[in-house]
Amino acid sequence: MLEALTYENMIRDLKARYEEQRKAIGILFARPTSKFVKDEILSSIEYYHHRSGSFVDFFLPGYGAYWYGAYEDEKVVCTINDVKWSFSNKMFCNFIEHIENISNWKYSGEAELLIIEYNIDRLDFSEAMLLCIDQALRDKAIVSSSNLFESVFHIFRNTASTHKASDMLALSSLKDCLTDRIKEALPFKFGETYDKTKHFCTQNLSK
Repeated sequence: MLEALTYENMIRDLKARYEEQRKAIGILFARPTSKFVKDEILSSIEYYHHRSGSFVDFFLPGYGAYWYGAYEDEKVVCTINDVKWSFSNKMFCNFIEHIENISNWKYSGEAELLIIEYNIDRLDFSEAMLLCIDQALRDKAIVSSSNLFESVFHIFRNTASTHKASDMLALSSLKDCLTDRIKEALPFKFGETYDKTKHFCTQNLSK
């Protein structure tokens, strides 16, 4: 888990890390005032930080450390490696506006994980995977946010492609859906199956 106070900071960090390497990254939009985010994500943020390792970078817009009162609305919301991390609504909103201006992505207002590819100092939105975590839970596409993150961590140990990751997540969800349908009765409820697997499809969010 990496801080992303601004879009420019994130790109600078990526350039330093990967130079000309193509790499899938995650941008986790999660407001700490949400009960779901507080209970399901921030409570385990240090674990996710270590679990993601060097396989995939998750950036957290609006979050950061060592601010020392630099932002009027900053509030300490979590701790990672004994370092207190703060959150700024203003910087979070600025980050959202920047991504919305350079792509066709629009923030839903809920917890979202946007997985895209970084390629030579720019973000490639042509095969983006947008995981709306709250909605995926309501559609029963995922068991929990922790289960989702574990799946993502495992997948990106073996691939740097959002397209391949999407296929693997969708197949896993489809397998669970078909098992559920077989257990219930025929004919299959394909509408429910679609509601579950649609969350893992890639989409072109390029502007």
